[in-house]
Amino acid sequence: MNTPELQTHTGFEFTIIGWHEIDWNKRSQNYSLGQFLEQRIDLSTFGSKIESIRFTPIMGPPPAIAPFPSEIIFHRSRKELGLYWRMDYEKVMNLSLPDFKTYLADFFIEVLEIAKVTKRIRDFDYDGFIAAVKAVLPEWLAAETVH
Repeated sequence: MNTPELQTHTGFEFTIIGWHEIDWNKRSQNYSLGQFLEQRIDLSTFGSKIESIRFTPIMGPPPAIAPFPSEIIFHRSRKELGLYWRMDYEKVMNLSLPDFKTYLADFFIEVLEIAKVTKRIRDFDYDGFIAAVKAVLPEWLAAETVH
């Protein structure tokens, strides 16, 4: 008997493209941030055009990440905003874990601001969404770091 496959869809699909030398504790923070935002923010509050945000920071030395450009893509049919952006590799490698969390939070806001200017989406309230993210980020930053 064939059974239907159940796929879980969340509003915040946070993944990474990460170089193997980056500590797992740092790489896992992006997943933690996505799960946190999923629990705190309802994307439908900001319009019906976006049902999910895929945030994929690219962390690696320039030769290794050459095939992965920084880009922002709106997948209209999936109602997904894709944010694929390169982080400063040296900074990622040299920051302590708590400082990296702060950098990641600031980086996410920075990429959202870039998306607001470069990838306008009618009927999506970027300003409201960015304000909501900024309002809850201090709670995530204060929470115990996931290892």
